[in-house]
Amino acid sequence: MSDWNSEQYLKFEAERTQPSIDLARRVKQVIPGPNIIADLGCGPGNSTTVLRRAFPESRLFGIDNSPNMIASAKKDHPGIEFLLGDVHHLHGRYDLMFSNACLQWIPGHRLLIPQLMESLNPGGVLAVQIPMVEQTPLFSIIYEVANDPRWNLGDVLRGKNGTLQPEEYFDILAATSSDFTQWETTYYHRMPSADALVEWVKGARMQRYIAALNERDESGKAAERFEQEVAWRVNSAYVPQANGEVILKFRRFFFIAKK
Repeated sequence: MSDWNSEQYLKFEAERTQPSIDLARRVKQVIPGPNIIADLGCGPGNSTTVLRRAFPESRLFGIDNSPNMIASAKKDHPGIEFLLGDVHHLHGRYDLMFSNACLQWIPGHRLLIPQLMESLNPGGVLAVQIPMVEQTPLFSIIYEVANDPRWNLGDVLRGKNGTLQPEEYFDILAATSSDFTQWETTYYHRMPSADALVEWVKGARMQRYIAALNERDESGKAAERFEQEVAWRVNSAYVPQANGEVILKFRRFFFIAKK
């Protein structure tokens, strides 16, 4: 499977970064001055810069398993330490472990969340934002097209999505933390057109399908036809507002847990 594309991901940097800003603000109310911070799944560094501004005196590490993302982060944010790594193989202990839109790509959250809590210093905090996209028309369209026998992409993300329901996270956190809080926010992102929604998902979920198709067909024509079908369905499903823009309603789930 090919690597993530940081340039495509950052086409909507402001929209992708806002949840990390909102989460960092809440974190400061719980732990105002963490000494050591890990930004898990830091991507191209947009969430890590949020943490640098929020906690300028802390030692901060951005960690991601994508060489492309780490290379982009190091290039654009030379004052921050970025490491190529995996959340299952973290070294040391942290006062704050922060993850913005990353853990959904990692299965086994019933084991992962307790593992991350164990990597915290006493009184440390785990702060997480997870997209909840199951009922979003945009993602339903991608899922339906990918599972069409013509594309045969049903197995591409099988076993790679670890998202649970909020009630399940509640039980995990109740068993592993001294205190925690959960909430949801639905962001109404202003998008210039329905085609922009396709560009959005090409920076994340749809990238996996495109990469799988390109492995089968190096000419790129299969991936192009797949993208065209998704775009046609998205344009049919999303009706523009009076000014021509389209609303992307994006539900995100947050929690902050204290060891």
